[in-house]
Amino acid sequence: GHGAGLSDPNWGSFLAWTAQVYRGSEYPHYRIAREAELAELRTSELQAQRISLVGYKGGHENLGPFLKTLVPTSTSTTPVVERETPAPSTDKGVAHLLLLLEIGEHGHEFASVEDVEASGLLPPLAAAPLCMPRRVLDYKTAKPADWRTIAEDLDALLARASATAREIPGPVCLVIAGIAPLPAMAYLGYQSKRQVGQVLILNRDDQAQWQKIGPYGGAADFPGSLRELFTFDAPQPFHADSGVVALFVGCSKIYQCSPKLLESVTVDEARQLRAIYRVTTDVDHKETPLTAGDLRHLHSLVTTALTKTQQECSASEDLVFAFGGPMWVAFWLARLLNSRVFGNITFPNFVKGKGYVRALAAQMWRQRLVTVEPRILFLAAEPDDTSRTRAGAQLTAIGEAVEAGQGHEARHRIHTVPSTTVDKLVALLDRERPDILHVYAHGGVDGSLALENDRGDARAVPPERFLAALRSAGVRPVLTVACACNSAALAPGLLELSHCVVVVNSTVPYKQANSFMGGFYRALAEGRSVAEAFAQGEAHAGVVLDPDKQPFELLPKEGVDHGLVYFWRPTS
Repeated sequence: GHGAGLSDPNWGSFLAWTAQVYRGSEYPHYRIAREAELAELRTSELQAQRISLVGYKGGHENLGPFLKTLVPTSTSTTPVVERETPAPSTDKGVAHLLLLLEIGEHGHEFASVEDVEASGLLPPLAAAPLCMPRRVLDYKTAKPADWRTIAEDLDALLARASATAREIPGPVCLVIAGIAPLPAMAYLGYQSKRQVGQVLILNRDDQAQWQKIGPYGGAADFPGSLRELFTFDAPQPFHADSGVVALFVGCSKIYQCSPKLLESVTVDEARQLRAIYRVTTDVDHKETPLTAGDLRHLHSLVTTALTKTQQECSASEDLVFAFGGPMWVAFWLARLLNSRVFGNITFPNFVKGKGYVRALAAQMWRQRLVTVEPRILFLAAEPDDTSRTRAGAQLTAIGEAVEAGQGHEARHRIHTVPSTTVDKLVALLDRERPDILHVYAHGGVDGSLALENDRGDARAVPPERFLAALRSAGVRPVLTVACACNSAALAPGLLELSHCVVVVNSTVPYKQANSFMGGFYRALAEGRSVAEAFAQGEAHAGVVLDPDKQPFELLPKEGVDHGLVYFWRPTS
């Protein structure tokens, strides 16, 4: 209710005092304002004072009703603003809910619910376990789109946990178990800050021994320890006046972090590395295992490091959280970042021989799904016993469009298969692993595609079989374009595998199809978003035929904004 009154000198002195006294706390203050005012109020000064903005819709008359939503009543749902509260010291009366993670490389041993139960550490559960879809990644070749899928899985898992927790009377403790790479565990820790209550982690180490960490509601619950294994090192001189700040936490002397190792995280975004703040130890955590008692000391040093970054850099600087150590430590330290860092946080993955590579981020919508020149796979079929599809004309239109936008070399990134056969489909997809999959063929009213057999004649592939081929090959294109009559029937299945899908909801003449694709791909190659490129394609096609009878349809995956999906950087 103060508005501009917060600039009063008395308030200024008080807020400066609270910023100093509470700078080590993980809990922010909140300022409530109308949504229309948020952009103006979001300043670096407010961030330095550790004040988070909370907006409400409409005018001042809506403040009262909004405030009532913050206080749970017997009939209210989850509060609009969720805040972490200190957990009780005992788990008496606490209901437990298991979240099972299943993300790993080929050959990793995934933990099942039965494995977790057999550990003897799992408390009685108040509801059925929540399991995420099993994802197998090759960490060396994983693409940003693959990591985006992981983020969506983790967000969905937490959303299901929140919905289930609301149905359980009394406090709920999340039990996290399974296997996940460090970026996924850090991302989960950051996002789990939205959960109110305790978290218990059941960790299975390299020797298949189970370990129980928690339950904790936050740093106040961490047990104390007499040993202090870690030290905080002041950063080397800044490399630039602004840019990316890295926080490196290494739980063994074998872990390293340098500007060279962080290149692939920063250079691909044309950003400069400003400084590296380090929290390190001289021991090896495998020889001297970390325990829950080390969390308090680590938490304190990381808090000190974050305070230094905010004093010496802008509070809104992007942060790279480079971590090496046990996954449960990554979870709890990333949970701390939620209330201390106001810029974008990147959780990279360390790949031997490559250094740190981009993986997950606290704000995944800011992550480009394709960070290098995109690979396009053009699958065409022109069976001898059907009418001509004129696939060559469409390929020419796409090639000329990409060349016009990015130059001659970009055209070579289009891999063409002019006579696609069913029996080679899976091997082809598995080998090429495209960022953009473009299918050009006759389509049946049921969504089937007329590919070819080994004699060059038409062979109808039902939608379910084509989708099964995509799934079995592990292909996850960012964009799938199905330029075939009635291909809209494929859309639900394609959206399971792609972030954006372009389909045809009726029949389409080949001239209109080629005109649309020329405009669509040229706009993409000029650095425009998928949404903008689709509008360009429709404008081009409207010149050829009736602009009010457009058969093409753009569908984004749930939670994906196709206005923020790009493949090429702008050429000007």
